Amino acid sequence: MSYSRRYSRAKGRWRATWAPILLVILWSMCGEPPGPDVPIAELPHYDEVPEIEIGRVRWSEDVPEAERAELLRQVQGRLEELVGIVHSGSLVDMARLIDPDRGVFVDYKAFRDNDAFVSELRRSDGYMHDFFIESDDPDRVPLREVLHLTRSIRADIFVESQDQCEVELTLEDVPSRSYFFNNPVLVKSGDSWYFYRLF
Repeated sequence: MSYSRRYSRAKGRWRATWAPILLVILWSMCGEPPGPDVPIAELPHYDEVPEIEIGRVRWSEDVPEAERAELLRQVQGRLEELVGIVHSGSLVDMARLIDPDRGVFVDYKAFRDNDAFVSELRRSDGYMHDFFIESDDPDRVPLREVLHLTRSIRADIFVESQDQCEVELTLEDVPSRSYFFNNPVLVKSGDSWYFYRLF
């Protein structure tokens, strides 16, 4: 057997034996994000508004290359505005993020036309306040509290057309808690992007 063949086999055995062990050692040294079994109250909480970082982007073929950077800039800006509003604890400014002619899904099923949405934003005992800010239900975690668990949020964007995209959000500090968020959907009307489904 030639030297190069023996070397290749030995190298393959080394990879198969030591690579998984080295990965385990690295993970244990660096620490892993907390898993889903750690109560939210025991997780670190951060005061600053989380930053939105663009992650993977999947483009529809009908979006011209020349328009892509501007589209991402606008969508990122809208996400930052929504995160900032929820983080602040006052929802009234959320109305400007919604196209008044379309209304909005506040989650996967609950649709509100513009008038009902604006009216509910002003109520401290309504569904929106309960869902986003503060809940009397001990089993519900409002999204404002979830935002305090991370310093940055990765936004993976699926651009379905020139005027619609869906976003998957991942909490960078606690990825296991990203399930609290729905995938927001944004639509373009005129020159502006609006939420058609909130997170």
